[in-house]
Amino acid sequence: MRAYGFGFGAGALHRRRLSTGTPTPTPTPTPTPTPSIPAEADLALWFRPESLALSDGAAVASWTDGTADTAAAQATGANQPTYRAAVTGSGGKPGVAFNQTHWLTVGRPAALIDALGRYNNTTGVTMFFVLNVGESTASPYRAFWSPSNVNDNHRTWVASADRLGTRLQPRYKPGAGFKVVVVRRNSLTSNQPNQANFFENMGGYAVGDLSPHASNDYQLGAAGTGTASHGFVGHIHDWGCYNRALTNAEICRLVKYFHDKYEQPYPWAGLDHFDMFDGDSQTYGVGATADGNRTSVQQAWPNLLMEAKGRSYEAWCSLAIGSRYADHMTNAAPIQFAGLREELGIPIIVHAFEYYNQPQADAAGMKAYLAAVKAIDPGIIIACGTSIANGRPAGTPQKDSRAAFNAALAASTDHDMFVPLHTDPTIGIEGACPEEPGPYGTYFSDNVGHPTNAGYQVIADFWSDYYDDAVALL
Repeated sequence: MRAYGFGFGAGALHRRRLSTGTPTPTPTPTPTPTPSIPAEADLALWFRPESLALSDGAAVASWTDGTADTAAAQATGANQPTYRAAVTGSGGKPGVAFNQTHWLTVGRPAALIDALGRYNNTTGVTMFFVLNVGESTASPYRAFWSPSNVNDNHRTWVASADRLGTRLQPRYKPGAGFKVVVVRRNSLTSNQPNQANFFENMGGYAVGDLSPHASNDYQLGAAGTGTASHGFVGHIHDWGCYNRALTNAEICRLVKYFHDKYEQPYPWAGLDHFDMFDGDSQTYGVGATADGNRTSVQQAWPNLLMEAKGRSYEAWCSLAIGSRYADHMTNAAPIQFAGLREELGIPIIVHAFEYYNQPQADAAGMKAYLAAVKAIDPGIIIACGTSIANGRPAGTPQKDSRAAFNAALAASTDHDMFVPLHTDPTIGIEGACPEEPGPYGTYFSDNVGHPTNAGYQVIADFWSDYYDDAVALL
């Protein structure tokens, strides 16, 4: 543990600071089973395996959803998936088995394209897939959803033994077994076209494209035309699409509903709390580079911190999106946090900071965000960071407003744990990031102050003790 002082000057020591806001969360009830799928009236499509009137082992030539009467079909027998009446690891419930060269062509049905067309407005869109991944070897492909005839970087979604996410930016992680994948986007939760919120159960990050492809049909179970190395291996149970963006509480209810349906324990069962990270590109991971079995987003400080704390992907999610302002975070706060703690049945700690995109001397935007989260749910614990250095010259607000911003944020009473990143001599104090045009050294990749892999490690290490103190407030 470090020795702590308090100050805002370059190189000043720092101490942990508790706000005068809510010091401990209010009691959270144990989550109850969900007898029905949430927001059923807003479903655009819902394909259910129990609707297939087939015997075990029969080929699936066509699968019709029960909402828009849309069929996904495969005319070629060798490429037809197989109906299984009782899937091991899915409560003995039915599913459709895919084995690398199997796929169903969904096409471009009006219900799907109309729903996807809402991706960039406040209404938004949500897709979900209930998978039992059967792949036993590592693979960069294994697409369960993709436009046809292309291996689209952000619209092709993969799940294999060692990764899950988009083809371009998956997360390397143990991937086999039962999972509920939910992808959600609207203009409130993201301002980047190819950064939707991609959840595996409730553990998520920002990646994936829900904008409708200009011309290609969509396929279930493979990318392209069924190339063996590209196809999904495992079972697909339910899959569908909402014609609006679900809130995080509704997504949690959806995850619970399918875990109840397939008799699986909730992914967060046994956890003492759930961690959420909110912010801009400095939390998302811009500036990081892939290394070994890590994609660039896995070099971001939330991932590094959670690994250091032994937290699995079921225990946390990152809501960070590149180019977000604190105002964007505030506008999205009801969608992100309202009712979520009650659905999870465990406390929530939110870790957040944003300065560069909204560099206000009075920290008004970030203070409004903190107040909004506390107003939505006073029981959420908030660990709030200040700012890290950037390479902009004097005369720009990103440079000129930092000291006043940090001091104003410290005065807020709506954070439970104050994390003075600006005091860290490596990445926080003025001058730590060389001014443009650089070069920017070991810890920064550019003048914006996007960290390198080493810089993100510094943030994770700095945040670590404050994380422990936030947990102690539960």
